[in-house]
Amino acid sequence: PRWEDVRWLMMNDESEEFGSALLAVGKEYQVGSLSSFGKDLAEAASCFRIDRMNELFEFFPSILEAIEIVECQAG
Repeated sequence: PRWEDVRWLMMNDESEEFGSALLAVGKEYQVGSLSSFGKDLAEAASCFRIDRMNELFEFFPSILEAIEIVECQAG
């Protein structure tokens, strides 16, 4: 998955772009956790806060899992 590629490469530009894309998708589909994650990741990347980026990427699978659960319950 793209998020794993971005995580392991740890390129600030790509991480910031990925975060911005998640923020946009989260807003479009009204998924607050995804929007918040995207915003936090983009900000961490723009400030070169590698430690914060690592923390966020560690948490990302939990966000995906929560979205899947909600989607299954709604479907």
